[in-house]
Amino acid sequence: MFQPVLLHADDPELLAAKALAGAELRAGVAGLSPGRSATDARTSGISAWSLAHGFATLLLTGNLDGPEGPIGDRDPEEVFRSLTENLFRATGGENPS
Repeated sequence: MFQPVLLHADDPELLAAKALAGAELRAGVAGLSPGRSATDARTSGISAWSLAHGFATLLLTGNLDGPEGPIGDRDPEEVFRSLTENLFRATGGENPS
């Protein structure tokens, strides 16, 4: 994932996973209320993708571990949802519905 030269670009499972991930990102930003995103849908999708990869990397490398760590004992999935809500709320100045 982080070294595309090691991937088999024509692998049907990889292509399907990429298509599904892309569709999820597009659906997430397409559902934003007008003004919730500072830029166009494609750039907002890249923002969401970057946030997801950064959070996953921090989680997988143990940088968020432990009850005294940055997320404490909270469920990482819930923390990530909160992060995305904060990001898009901050760009649009509007509370999520």
